[in-house]
Amino acid sequence: MFGDTLVESTSEDLSQAAVFASIQGDDDGTVTAVLSNKDDANTETAVISLDGTDTSYESVAVYAITQDSTDIRLIDVQNDIENNQLTVELPPLSVAQIVISNTATDLTPTEEPDITTETTVYTYDELEISENVFPMIPLGDQEHLDHIVIRTTVTSDSGSTWASGGGALCFNQMVWDGIDSGVWGYKPFSYHFGTNDNVVAFDDSFHVIADDGSASEISGSCNDTYAELQNWWVSSESDPSGGSNITMTIDSVTLVYVYENTQSDVLCGDCTGDGVFDAADLVLIQKWMLQMPNTTLNQWKAADCIADGKIDGLDLCEMRRLLIE
Repeated sequence: MFGDTLVESTSEDLSQAAVFASIQGDDDGTVTAVLSNKDDANTETAVISLDGTDTSYESVAVYAITQDSTDIRLIDVQNDIENNQLTVELPPLSVAQIVISNTATDLTPTEEPDITTETTVYTYDELEISENVFPMIPLGDQEHLDHIVIRTTVTSDSGSTWASGGGALCFNQMVWDGIDSGVWGYKPFSYHFGTNDNVVAFDDSFHVIADDGSASEISGSCNDTYAELQNWWVSSESDPSGGSNITMTIDSVTLVYVYENTQSDVLCGDCTGDGVFDAADLVLIQKWMLQMPNTTLNQWKAADCIADGKIDGLDLCEMRRLLIE
């Protein structure tokens, strides 16, 4: 928890790292600092010195969110602070809350999840157009779909210094609150000037429109095999109500799938998870690679036959070779 009393704090390079610090009341037994690493490619080493206090600090716990995960994780614990000076590593493009205490801690860092990430990227021209005249994003393996990244470029033809807009990923077959029949729902996103990646989490949070026209957020799921990408509004300095001088281009859409490496002693090629490697596994992996609806790899790790951490045509060739032998 960030304290209610600010503590003077400085950073040698605000362009790379911003810092804020606080204590609770006048008790400086615990100092909480918030640091950010603005570099999206490199880890930054932060050397923190606590001056102007008679308190001797013993431990530090570092909690962070990174560009790879929005989960808050305990990434570092130290119990050997000397002379009120400590060093922490800030991952690329991260924000960390650093809790420094005058007592030792028995906390342990969060274990890194053993996961594999797969991505599918579409350019705008590769997306089919729906009957509603909106581009359609194939959802693929929804069970493991973690988030969707919509890369947009926004420009102005009349010199506006700012512009913003918003849209949504829309679904026609949402199921929620025990309703079996599909209802219309959406996941909103926003964009602004320049080229930006707009991330939409593919979780159980959706928005629906009530009978009175109001929007509400609910917990549900969708039975759609695709999402419609709709652009709803835009505003700019020159035209706040309509953004008529603004052009928004969808550069790409990236679907990010996350697979937990929980399987052990898997049979190479046994994608169905039935304990046998046969033609059914070959059919399944081909359907999965073609992004066919309702296709899920029960044992994705078994499909990585060449063990390079990804599933592609090389694995398919290896599975065919193994079946022939």
